Amino acid sequence: MESKDKDNSDAPIIPNDVPESFFEIVSGLLSAIEEADSSESQ
Repeated sequence: MESKDKDNSDAPIIPNDVPESFFEIVSGLLSAIEEADSSESQ
């Protein structure tokens, strides 16, 4: 039982409930990076 209590006390770095806006921002940054890489390659 003690092990379970310790695991519960340790909060995950990334919460299970992440706002969709967060994913939108990440996708936007990734797309911008891809565009920059493609422009540099050309």
